[in-house]
Amino acid sequence: MALKDLITKKSLELMQDPRVAKLMQDERVMKAMMQAIQLRGRVQENFDSRLRPRAETFELAIA
Repeated sequence: MALKDLITKKSLELMQDPRVAKLMQDERVMKAMMQAIQLRGRVQENFDSRLRPRAETFELAIA
């Protein structure tokens, strides 16, 4: 089983727990989760912007 499939399965199991459902209704938790998702996007953009010039320097093919 792939890691992504395992995480998805465990996430679905957790969402059925009433304690987790109650926690997910907390505005502070949702705000923190949104910030974490946005942070991941900013980190990825920063990484990509720094990688491209290096790849061009070494004449590496990148997508």
